Amino acid sequence: MHCWNAGRNAHRKPHPPGARVDIADGRNGVLRGRACNHGPQTKGPDLLGTEIPGHRSSLLWHGYQLSVGNSDSLQQTAKTPPGPRRIARHNGCELLDFNRSGPGWHGRANTSPNVGYLICFTSNFVNSIFIPIMSFVTQAEIRSFGGKLVKLQHDSKETQTKMDVNLYLPEQYYEQPDSKLPVLVYLSGLTCTPNNCSEKGFWQPYANKYGFAVVYPDTSPRGASIEGEDESYDFGSGAGFYLDATEEKWSKNYRMYSYILKELLPGLASSYTRLDFDNMSITGHSMGGYGALMFYFRNPGKFKSVSAFAPISNPSNCAWGHKCFGGYLGADKSKWAEYDPSELIKKYDGPDTPILIHTGTADPFYFRDHQLLPENLVKASEDSKLKGKIDLHLEEGYDHSYYFISSFTKDHAAHHAKYLGLSPKL
Repeated sequence: MHCWNAGRNAHRKPHPPGARVDIADGRNGVLRGRACNHGPQTKGPDLLGTEIPGHRSSLLWHGYQLSVGNSDSLQQTAKTPPGPRRIARHNGCELLDFNRSGPGWHGRANTSPNVGYLICFTSNFVNSIFIPIMSFVTQAEIRSFGGKLVKLQHDSKETQTKMDVNLYLPEQYYEQPDSKLPVLVYLSGLTCTPNNCSEKGFWQPYANKYGFAVVYPDTSPRGASIEGEDESYDFGSGAGFYLDATEEKWSKNYRMYSYILKELLPGLASSYTRLDFDNMSITGHSMGGYGALMFYFRNPGKFKSVSAFAPISNPSNCAWGHKCFGGYLGADKSKWAEYDPSELIKKYDGPDTPILIHTGTADPFYFRDHQLLPENLVKASEDSKLKGKIDLHLEEGYDHSYYFISSFTKDHAAHHAKYLGLSPKL
């Protein structure tokens, strides 16, 4: 994402329609635009903006429509369109729908269908900001437990594929329109899509009980057309392992760490402004349990709490981890340690919030295949800031399935509600 500054007095001289306008940019060279109509000779304020590389956008400013990137469909626009629709205020600025406008200027986007823009401005237009946001396509809205499960899709610049994500909005989202709701991120395990836990995890009644939204990301890119990505259940499609691949074959698309942290969550925050992504917790199952722990340890303080169902706790020492770490990151085990929860916990220096983990004793990946290794995480914590903070429950007779997960969702919901500052709905 590149910032540009149109600069004070950038449009003092009127230009004929179609004339190229070069605007000096101290950081990134020159922003090139085309004048679409004759604007006033005015000393304009500083105009700040951002550009998403690879997409087209334009902004009409003081009678001039500026194109960013490869805009090829400039059209003359009325200089004083109808007034804006205010979405929110923040630090003295207003966020406006980019399809509406204010006196003397008009913001619009010539972009792919899944990229939108917001414009943030002050009353005198100083320090105006042109903000790109991710735009989601709603695939379905399903009534569930008094709230709604919203199935979304968007184009991802990190994975360079379309990505699906499900979002559960509890009944408070509709009943309390002036409130902001905390968020719980649920990361799924190998082979899963956003639908598995949405349908079988039964977070919805507890989301309604406490008043938090639930985000269900996908587990990998889909349809990246990489040779071998669909050959096994535990590598490639459905098995992105929530990391940024460094091996050349996978590094272009398999960037699930950056996708979730830097693209998906900020994109949802921009699109669903009544969800509080500054008050957020994270959980997950199996590969997703590993992912939840890894995100939490790598980003101290970003998540209020973490929990996990049957997590792959020490992937550097199990077959699943060897396959995914080796395939995505290569043979250098120092790179593996950058994602391994049992290594990360040793250096963790964030809040000492207790961590809740449930694992079934009848889970073959636990007792037979030794893929989960939760005891290794507990042992690693003994020399860390989280000594005594791993609340590990080994549940007799439970397996690895969603029967197991849904049996203990209630406990995990209560755990997160406590640290999200929520009380049960009366």
